Amino acid sequence: MAAMGPLGDSYALRCVSDLPPPFRPVFGFRYFNSLQSECFPVCFLSDVNMVVSAPTGSGKTVLFELCILRLLSRFLTTDWRFNLLKGTQKTIYIAPMKALVQEKMRDWKVKLGSLGINCLEMTGDSEFFNKKAIHDSDLILTTPEPAEVRFYEPSWSKGWRIGFLQ
Repeated sequence: MAAMGPLGDSYALRCVSDLPPPFRPVFGFRYFNSLQSECFPVCFLSDVNMVVSAPTGSGKTVLFELCILRLLSRFLTTDWRFNLLKGTQKTIYIAPMKALVQEKMRDWKVKLGSLGINCLEMTGDSEFFNKKAIHDSDLILTTPEPAEVRFYEPSWSKGWRIGFLQ
């Protein structure tokens, strides 16, 4: 699906200003690259599932961030105020290695912290993930093993609306 610019140009880059005002500071640049611009309508303007296969460094993490913002957009008021209802929605990021979880945790605490997003690291080594910590978090970053143990047991995830993004 090609992104359509203002003049119908399928090669036009999407601008960060195409996002609602509260979400613009998440990105430290003005324009999305060509991959991100092409995927923007699917990531941010729809609820369609997608699989992205692209080289390292091509901007896949920004696509994931756009998907997170899409989920969070349901908390925007008509006058563009962001009013997050804590504990009502979980986004789960599953990475193959603890080092990647820790890197993204640092990045997203800074990028999403201004929106009041509470991030939780849940790896085999992290000790602080009880039911309350998980309930209070909005974005859970984990490796496969803790996710398998916690999220497939109904007593931990009862009543959650969970979207797994891997």
